[in-house]
Amino acid sequence: MTRPTVYRPMTAEEAMQRLNTVMAHLWMVRRFLKHAEELEQAPQLHEVHRVIFDYVRAVEPSWQRRDAQEYLRRARGKWPKLQRVAELLQREYRQVSDHTNFEMAALSLQGCVHQIAEILNAVSTSPTEHICPEPIDAPEPQANPTRLSPPQMPGADMPEAGRVEAAS
Repeated sequence: MTRPTVYRPMTAEEAMQRLNTVMAHLWMVRRFLKHAEELEQAPQLHEVHRVIFDYVRAVEPSWQRRDAQEYLRRARGKWPKLQRVAELLQREYRQVSDHTNFEMAALSLQGCVHQIAEILNAVSTSPTEHICPEPIDAPEPQANPTRLSPPQMPGADMPEAGRVEAAS
């Protein structure tokens, strides 16, 4: 039985700072996908790098003004689209290439979506504002006997900051 996740409350300013670091990771995934020659032949995946671009650029003006409330509003409002393209990339990247770079890009995008959800949920004032009922788990890598399992995301072996498990 899984225990419900309880988020350590954080201020809007703390959340904006943490999210801005996640935006840097999103930008690198976008850059890889945008310039990957293999994706030229996969128009169904062109939307992924475009949505990432839109997501990061949507919060940029509020970051520059240090307007945490507007930053969070925009991040929350565009999150469902980002989640949708993360799921799309996870489902479809193997049709383009089974190279580790694409696998890691899909995993990284899923990880960013997961972190964004956790941060936004930690600043929500009520459960109805949560963008997903529980944080999403990164998908299990498909078994491939000729390759090693993908590495864990950095920090995966440490407790996640901002999240406390409920007592049994």
